[in-house]
Amino acid sequence: MPTLTTLKPLVDEEPTNFTALEVSCGKFIDAWLADGGEPTDDEVVGFYSLWSQSLDARGRDEDDFYDWAYPFFVRYRDEVRAYLDRA
Repeated sequence: MPTLTTLKPLVDEEPTNFTALEVSCGKFIDAWLADGGEPTDDEVVGFYSLWSQSLDARGRDEDDFYDWAYPFFVRYRDEVRAYLDRA
C-alpha cells in the first residue's frame, strides 16, 4: 500500500489551464496506482474525482470546469503537502 510520500514529487504541480489540471490529476493517480494503490483510496480520491469529471467537460466546458475545479485541486494538493511537511 502506498503512502503519501509516494506523491511528494507532485506537490509543486501548478496547473494553469484545463488541460494542465487534467494532466496533473492524472499524475497523482498514476503515481498512486504505480505504488499499488487504488484510485478510490482516500488519499487520491479527490484527484480521481476531478480527473473523471474533466472527461465530461473536455472539448466544451473546459474554462468553466477549470475555474470550478482548480480550488479543489489546490486544496487536495495542499493537504498532501501539509502532511509531508509534518512527517
